[in-house]
Amino acid sequence: MLATAIFSTVMPFDPMTRTLAFHAYGHPSITARHRNTIEFTKDEHVTPKGDCIAGCKADFSLKEIREFIKEMKRSGDLSVTVMIECDGKKDVVQGFLNPDFDDEHELVIRKSDFSSKRTLVVRANKGAGELDRGFFHNFPKSERGVMHISIQ
Repeated sequence: MLATAIFSTVMPFDPMTRTLAFHAYGHPSITARHRNTIEFTKDEHVTPKGDCIAGCKADFSLKEIREFIKEMKRSGDLSVTVMIECDGKKDVVQGFLNPDFDDEHELVIRKSDFSSKRTLVVRANKGAGELDRGFFHNFPKSERGVMHISIQ
């Protein structure tokens, strides 16, 4: 059963809906052009060299992610849908949860099967370069673009 995502502002992890939510922000240096990965980082400043970065100043909580992983493992279904929303635009990425995720600073979504402690989602159907480009058009002008990311 592939879960669908609905952005929740109520709490970072809602066990009733099995939804994990967090925010990330735009930055003038974000290019989000990588073919195979999407990254959200807690770094405040990024460079164009990090072409997989889709958002910075992310406010995800490792504790909440661990609870989310625990609940998903309990359900027996590790398929996830990642919904990204910003300025009225939405994009969806589907993949499978890496139950070994354990990073407080970076959250990576990969199209491949490769997993590390930074990888939350594997076998995703999109990389950063395939996300709606409308998310990134305003970033050169402002760092205020707020992305709402929910994973269910």
